[in-house]
Amino acid sequence: MKKIKSLPKVLIIEASKASADTVSVSLGGQGYQQCYASSFAEAISKIQDQDYALLLVNFDIIRDNIKQAVTQLKANASPCPVIAICEHTDSIIYDQLTQAGVDGYIIKNDSFNQMLPELAQTVIGNFHRVKVQTQINMDHQEIELNLQQIFNAAPPLSVIDKNHQIIFANPNFCKHFNVDPEKLRTMKCWQVHKTNKCHTNQCPLQKSLRGIHTNKYETTMQCGNNISKHVILNISPYRNANNEIIGIATSITDIHERKVVEKKLLRYQEQLKMMASDLAAAEEMQRKKIAEDLHDSIGQNLALAQIKLDMLNANLKDKDSDGQIKEIRDIIQQTIKDTHTLIFEISPPILYKIGLGAALQWLCENIEQNHGLSCHCQTDNNCPEISDKIRTILFRAARELMINCVKHAKAKDIWVNLKSDHKHLILTVQDNGAGFKSSQEPQKETGGFGLFNISERISSVGGALTIGTSKNQKTEIKLILPISVLK
Repeated sequence: MKKIKSLPKVLIIEASKASADTVSVSLGGQGYQQCYASSFAEAISKIQDQDYALLLVNFDIIRDNIKQAVTQLKANASPCPVIAICEHTDSIIYDQLTQAGVDGYIIKNDSFNQMLPELAQTVIGNFHRVKVQTQINMDHQEIELNLQQIFNAAPPLSVIDKNHQIIFANPNFCKHFNVDPEKLRTMKCWQVHKTNKCHTNQCPLQKSLRGIHTNKYETTMQCGNNISKHVILNISPYRNANNEIIGIATSITDIHERKVVEKKLLRYQEQLKMMASDLAAAEEMQRKKIAEDLHDSIGQNLALAQIKLDMLNANLKDKDSDGQIKEIRDIIQQTIKDTHTLIFEISPPILYKIGLGAALQWLCENIEQNHGLSCHCQTDNNCPEISDKIRTILFRAARELMINCVKHAKAKDIWVNLKSDHKHLILTVQDNGAGFKSSQEPQKETGGFGLFNISERISSVGGALTIGTSKNQKTEIKLILPISVLK
């Protein structure tokens, strides 16, 4: 349903109803909603209850104190114009009305009926325009105030012309660089920013003038008291009315605290890596000691017990004991075999006595024997000398990768290759199992090394782990270490 626009209300303040009707007839009833008040007190009461577009008040009602009466009318009513109706006028009455602040007056004469509608329409229209403009001005002032508050609270902002002159800056810019605003007007941008791009072809201003726009970049700046801080410099072209680039607008995001925290975190991470590496080395030393103890004590004692049992069996004349002695001998032999396997599981002596290549060959044979798949090992006889620490890391990593091939990839064949290209030592493990997505990154696992832990261990000694697919579509993991870190 179309909304019907309400007519503007006019309050006629006349002492008698007859006089009010005369004014009403003169005003015309088509364009206004007319109301009547017979006294000043009644008028005040009505304008407090309703909004009016115009007050028409008889001069005689407010004659005793014109200024106070007009002030009261305007104070109690929502903003609206006041027109005084006079029986006659002179310079005194005119001065009184003007000083009282009425918006117009009209004399009851022969042209009253013609002039009143025109005056009312003009006064209402003018007042409405003034009211609207006042509201617009107030809105503009509020917007400007809000923008000014935002501008003052914003990160350091500046505008730089094509001559490198700082032509505009907010308070936080001056505070950030500890520069007086008046002094700033005489300074060039490179005197304030002092970045490593100043006076070079990488200067953001020069690049913008050449049509090459840089949105932002990280840098360090000399701030107040010659303190160097990490910041992000945000840049956008500054254009004139013809859309021509005449400079740049910049804002600065202070990331110094973040960089300090990041540096601390990196230092802590390095310390944790060193601790993990030291713990792993200590664990390996303990493993090696336990394996040596098993070999030197339990292993040798079992071997000696087996020899003595054989000697005892040879001297016994009671042939009925042969079965029992053979049973004991088999138990000792199996225990020796289990001890030998346990020693290699804990810390294979072959790794330290012969080398990584021989240990990998043994590992392949062991995996092949215990899990029933084909395991192919190829090692470079010309590999450089490798420290015990690096040997251990590579051997443990290779073992973990090969076990993963068996358990998770369900591979039928595994290929292990150790070679040197005179710059790097490369250990490669391939399989023809299920594989995984090439985009998959090493993830931290809860047990053993895991790909994540292998990657961390390798990177802790200056190496890298890569995951990919070989030319013949085999899943391929490479452990790459520079020759310089091997000893």
